[in-house]
Formats: sequence, C-alpha cells, structure tokens
Amino acid sequence: MTDNSMFILAVVILLVFSAMFSAIETAFSCASRIRLKNMTSDGDRRAGSVLRILENYDRFLTTVLIGNNIVNITAATVSTILFSRMFGETNGPSISTVVLTIATLMFGEIAPKSIAKQCPEKFSCATVGIMKFFLVLLRPFSWLLSGWTFVVNHVVNVQEDESDISDELITMVDEAEREGDLEEHQSDLISNAISFNDLDVKDVLTPRVDVVAVDMTTPIDEIERVFRENSFSRLPVYENSIDNIVGVIHEKDFYELRYHQRGPIRKIIKQVIYTSPNTAISVVMKQLQASKLHMAVVLDEYGGTDGIITLEDIIEELVGEIWDEHDIV
Repeated sequence: MTDNSMFILAVVILLVFSAMFSAIETAFSCASRIRLKNMTSDGDRRAGSVLRILENYDRFLTTVLIGNNIVNITAATVSTILFSRMFGETNGPSISTVVLTIATLMFGEIAPKSIAKQCPEKFSCATVGIMKFFLVLLRPFSWLLSGWTFVVNHVVNVQEDESDISDELITMVDEAEREGDLEEHQSDLISNAISFNDLDVKDVLTPRVDVVAVDMTTPIDEIERVFRENSFSRLPVYENSIDNIVGVIHEKDFYELRYHQRGPIRKIIKQVIYTSPNTAISVVMKQLQASKLHMAVVLDEYGGTDGIITLEDIIEELVGEIWDEHDIV
C-alpha cells in the first residue's frame, strides 16, 4: 500500500468517527426520556444506561465535542499532508480545505445526524457501549473543560430558563395532533388536563346573578315550579337572603317528600361546602369527592355569596361540555 493510500484510508476512518460522534450527539439529544424509561421498564438495560448518561448531560456533550473536534482536526491535518503531496504545497492546502469541508458536511454531519434523528432511542441504545468507552477514555479532558465551563458560568452568571413546563407540554400535544399521532378529542383532553391545575374557582363558577335558588320558606308548589322550569337536579337553599345559603335539596328527595313523606323542606336539605374564588378547582374537586357532595358555595371577601360551583362544572373543564336530554342547546 502506497503512502497516499494510507493517508486516504486514514481520512476515511476519521470521517467515519466524525459521523459516529455527530450521530451519537443527535441521538442522545433527541431521545425521549419517557420512551427510554418505558424501554427500561420492559427490561432493556441499554436504555437504562442511556438514561444514566443523560443524567449528566454536560459531561456527555463535552465528551462528544472533544472527540469530534479531535477527529476533525486530525482529519484536516492528514488531508492537508495528503493533498500537499499530490498537488504541491502551494495548491494542496486550499484543495484539502474545500474537499474536506464538503466531505465533513455531507458524510460527517448532515447524513449521520439525519439518520440518528429518525430513530434516536434505538440509535442511542445501539451506541451506548461506544459512548461509555469514550466517556472513560476522554474523562481527563472532559474534567478539565467542565471546570472551565463552571468558571465561565459563574463569571457570566447566566440565568436559567424558568419557562412553564405546562406550555411546553401543550405545544408537544399540539405537534402530536398535527402529525396525526393524536385525535382532536384526545389532544383536547390532554391539554385540558395539563391546564387543569391553573384554573381557579372564579374561572368556572356560576355567578351570583345566575344562581337559581329557593328560600327556606318557599312554598312546596313554588319549589316544584322552579325544578320544572330549570331542569336542575339540585337547588341551593338559603335562609332570608341568598348570601346565606344553608344547603341544597335534591330533586329526587324533593318529590319523595312532596308525594310520600310530607313535611318541611328542612328535612331534606343536604349540606354544602364553602370555598373562595381563588381556590384551585383541583382542590375543590378533592373536597367534594371527600365529602361526597356535588356543590360548593363560593363566598366573597365579605362572606356573601359570590356564586356556586358544581362537580359537573369542574369535570366539564376536563372533558368539555356535558349535555343531557333536558339541557337547552
């Protein structure tokens, strides 16, 4: 084998290593940690190794960049010697720069990164052994550069991005819907669930002016009329003023009282819980579930009635409007 052939072989091998480092960087960076965790749960040990490497992402990235730069610089040196021998010291370096730049972009960057991005989890698992070897081999260089990075970060004092993870999750769901991985109703349900904890009672409640309620002293016939006209299954009951809601009556209990038991409506009044407009609806939902109730009275800062919120109102924030055969569309 001639000297030039050896130089050509060396450049090709170095380009292969450059492509490997580029592909590993892309695969590990794009790999979904959720998918890797699922693969680990299914018994894939390589996925677990990838996750452990990604726990110290700075060290991983530093190692990859060190390896890639060593390979590329060495390739540039060897290529310059090769082309200087072939075309002379005047034209050789220029030709080497053009040829190696094109070769590195095509075969050492663009192609491997495109391939790795298509299946990052599989590719990262396939190359995790190689990555672990270079993490050990280049540890001294990685340690030195990590220390330099630490110093620079303290000097520059870069503030970490504290963006809301909920916005990122909703964007991911929207992307999944556009790509056809999720149906529209699935996307809406997931987005509503993500935003659920951001909603307060004041965003969902039925305001005081729209509350249909009855007084403790309201005649039975009048209460029946209210039930029939509004098609509600429950009615808040107040004493003297709507600012003093004392409980709720159920339609079923009311008709049982009217046609069978007889007596005052006080006998069938069920308790309600009280909350404030700024309480998270997730908190109110847990309170309603714990007390096995369906309605909460929302009190303003003066202790008066600001409105009411029902379990159905809260659930509708997750699944959308719930209609029954009696609702007016």
